[in-house]
Amino acid sequence: MRLPRIRLTVRQMMALVAVAAVVLALVHGARELVAPSDWVDVTVRNVPPGLRQIYLIADGPDGPRAFNWYFDKLLAWTESSQLGQNWYRNPPSGQRFGHVQWPLAGRYGAVAQRSDGTWELWWLGPDDLRGPSAMRYIAGGGTAEVRIPDESRATSPTPEFLKQLGLPDRPRGTP
Repeated sequence: MRLPRIRLTVRQMMALVAVAAVVLALVHGARELVAPSDWVDVTVRNVPPGLRQIYLIADGPDGPRAFNWYFDKLLAWTESSQLGQNWYRNPPSGQRFGHVQWPLAGRYGAVAQRSDGTWELWWLGPDDLRGPSAMRYIAGGGTAEVRIPDESRATSPTPEFLKQLGLPDRPRGTP
């Protein structure tokens, strides 16, 4: 049995390519509503004991900022980290888990507030961060693992730096 030869004109081929591009764009747009490419499930390890709160931060072209949190019911949405913490409850000792909006940046870090109200800042080195895969732009979502460096590498962020992140320089409710 011989298959019929299909001959397409240049115009027909261009129309097929255009239709395929529109279908791919629609599929990608629909996926972004439920599984955005910047949604990353992050695990933070080596979290020092006695922290009141901890934020992941990105230092990008617009300066440093804290990661936003991702939420979902039917559709996905983000909320600012300024609204508080959203780590999963009852994590194993020294760990945190959460869904974050992962921005592209030149460097990443973590800032944490101790129970006495003081803040510590860590910039992550290559051994401290296993970032999300580039496949997240195709399949949506991804995973990352952060290891908080030893406390000897911590510095004290300035009040101006905390203000850039949208975080208070003192515990909420103190003068």
